[in-house]
Amino acid sequence: MALSLDGQVLLAAVPGAGGTRVIALDRLPERLEEAAAAAEYETEAERAEVWAIVPGRPAWPLHWTEGIGFNPPRRTNC
Repeated sequence: MALSLDGQVLLAAVPGAGGTRVIALDRLPERLEEAAAAAEYETEAERAEVWAIVPGRPAWPLHWTEGIGFNPPRRTNC
């Protein structure tokens, strides 16, 4: 997973049955704001119901990921 320096684009390698795929999400801050606005109206029961049908391994506990977006980007001298 990688985030652009300006925080606008998120790239992720996703394993699948047909091999690894690369997914790019642009306008990330805008998408996060839209998701937060939508989440305001869902109940905990609705959220749990949706996550229960997502295939794959169980998700990490929410408290592990709550602050991940607030970590400052690392600068390298490349």
